[in-house]
Amino acid sequence: YPNQENELAIVDVYRQYEALAEQLSLIPDYISMIIQPGNHDAVRPAEPQPTFEKEIQDLFSGMDMTFVGNPCYFSLHGVEILSYHGQSLLDYVTNIQHLKYNEPVEIMKVMLRKHHLAPTYGGYTPLAPEHLDYMVIDRIPDVFVTGHVHLAQYSDYRGVKLINASSWQAQTSYQKMLNFIPDSAKLPIIDLKTGNVTMMDFTNCR
Repeated sequence: YPNQENELAIVDVYRQYEALAEQLSLIPDYISMIIQPGNHDAVRPAEPQPTFEKEIQDLFSGMDMTFVGNPCYFSLHGVEILSYHGQSLLDYVTNIQHLKYNEPVEIMKVMLRKHHLAPTYGGYTPLAPEHLDYMVIDRIPDVFVTGHVHLAQYSDYRGVKLINASSWQAQTSYQKMLNFIPDSAKLPIIDLKTGNVTMMDFTNCR
């Protein structure tokens, strides 16, 4: 957003990843992590996005971490998960009148019905001209996860658990100008056996 660099504590992008690696190193060894890029990361902006280059991955060496692209299907204990950063949520809101920016799980339901993550060319979401359309939802997952809009919501839709993950960033000056209040520092945790979701709130933690 305009003048964003003035609000950055760390301007250099590689130093940002070094700081992230330092924070993630505090997570216990028995927790495995999956890292996926989004529109603010050091990968190409066009979707589908590849995973991080080796130079960045090496900053996280020694951690139980898997790097994936955006979007990505993966399986955890037999549960199939579709993870997508979610930039095209804005395109869906722009083109379908009843959808709202602050109701991302409702947009995700439409994505599943349309079987496509980013059907709009020339909108908010830059799309790479691949030979295959990797944005097609060709398999209905057990869990569908997005982010991007800095909200924390979950719902169910025809047997699919929908989760829009939060952001750790508090309200920015740009969001304040738009009168948008993010759900920052909230962590959705899903029990893969039961499908139950618990929302942990870290807003008061220091």
